[in-house]
Amino acid sequence: SFSSKRVNLYNQHPVILNANFPTTFLDYPTVCFMRAEVESYSATWFQAGIEASLEKWGATPGTYVADIMAKYNATTTNEQKKEMIITQKYINLLLQSHEAWAEYRRTGYPSFLVKPGDVTYINSNGTSITFNPVSGCESGSNIVARFKYPSSEFTLNKTNVEAAVARMGEDSHRQRVWWAGGGLQ
Repeated sequence: SFSSKRVNLYNQHPVILNANFPTTFLDYPTVCFMRAEVESYSATWFQAGIEASLEKWGATPGTYVADIMAKYNATTTNEQKKEMIITQKYINLLLQSHEAWAEYRRTGYPSFLVKPGDVTYINSNGTSITFNPVSGCESGSNIVARFKYPSSEFTLNKTNVEAAVARMGEDSHRQRVWWAGGGLQ
């Protein structure tokens, strides 16, 4: 059963600031989402992951689980199911930003993330902003593909870093790592 309190991460006393707030490297909701993905997009594991995630955050599910599951069961392709699973997994990984980033780089989901060049509308008058990264942090047309080598690495390990950069093509945020296909975005 779920707690009746609602979670607001931005209020005066968010749950994540409690001294006894637990954190883990691999929590049960994440395991559920992983199993849903590898077990032929299992609806049972997907639902278990959503429910466990909501419980973890102390959220009241209301009709959220039923609504998500109705959409999930109505999907016709495994790719649509994968997107839904990874999106819920991404939401659950709120305090594990590197893991969430790795999931995005692995799958390309969730699709709602704002990317360089995307336009976001901020009011009903149609006033918009185009997302342009800070100079030096350009990532091509997608989310940052990799971290650049820190200056300390060039100082302490210059020969090897320069050799690695030469093999990659460039040391930039848009240069994909080898397991993501290499090359630029």
